Amino acid sequence: MTWSCTGFGPPGFTPLNAACSASIPTYTLNFQSSVNGTLAGSLPQTVTYGLNATTVTATPNTGYQFVSWTDGTGVVSTNPALTVTNVVTNRNYTANFTIITFTLDYAAGVNGTLSGPAAQTVNYFANAATVTAVPSPGNIFINWIEGATAVSTTPALTVNNVTANHVYTAIFATAYNVTLDQCVTGPTVVASGSSPTYTFPTGFNVVAQVNGVPVNLVGFSYTLPPIGADQIFTASYTPNPAGSVAARIVRGAATLDFTLLQDAYNAAANNETIMLLAGTMTGNLSTNSAKTVTLRGGYDAGFASSCGITRVGAITLGIGTLLFDRVAM
Repeated sequence: MTWSCTGFGPPGFTPLNAACSASIPTYTLNFQSSVNGTLAGSLPQTVTYGLNATTVTATPNTGYQFVSWTDGTGVVSTNPALTVTNVVTNRNYTANFTIITFTLDYAAGVNGTLSGPAAQTVNYFANAATVTAVPSPGNIFINWIEGATAVSTTPALTVNNVTANHVYTAIFATAYNVTLDQCVTGPTVVASGSSPTYTFPTGFNVVAQVNGVPVNLVGFSYTLPPIGADQIFTASYTPNPAGSVAARIVRGAATLDFTLLQDAYNAAANNETIMLLAGTMTGNLSTNSAKTVTLRGGYDAGFASSCGITRVGAITLGIGTLLFDRVAM
């Protein structure tokens, strides 16, 4: 506090009409935010000596956290809500923030290893580095799990837009090979204990065997019991319905159908293919033209897929070239 007076006379004289007044100083408080946060409150503030400022609160942006309030001398508070008390000087305060980080840990189950950083610290909403699960010889990767939840069936795991801590485990199992007939579809390398389903082509009567033992299809599919060894699928196919056309030539937009193989051969142009119905064809064939013709057997009644075998009668090779695909004699 500062006092000032007026109205004093010369020294030695009695003062006349003296007047005195007191002046109380005020101070300025400035508050500012570093990047990645905002402030709420009165900014700046003028505060009378010895009094308290009103509260100013620091709020981090999404993905960031408040660290501290600092002035020119160091940290003054780690509370986002700053109330400066007993103000006796000018001050500048800065709210400081830092990005939130998360930990991602990766582990390999038995029968495999990992390639890539297995312990990562990742900034909020950033992407983690890829970690790849590598099965040991004779094993197969199954999936990545977090707790009891399957996360991915792809060996290379990349976690994007991270917003939480995570712990991932790569699961492996013993691998078995499944050998398939040409037209059977399904996985050819499977995990121990799994029960994969295999699909057979429609348009045929299918007689299927697994490891030489006949099996019953459900519709056109078969599900293996839990696997503990390599498996081999074999099958034979006959058209269903039987079909009245034995051979077909597709020539551009034209379709030429025949009941006898010899007639189809006679009509075939050089380098054309004769499609043959699966099963057994009656009649013999004699090559009598200097041309190359392919006999492709095993077709269904609609000539849509070739899965079976066609057995043909006697073939007499005269001139020309005859090529065979899924044809037996």
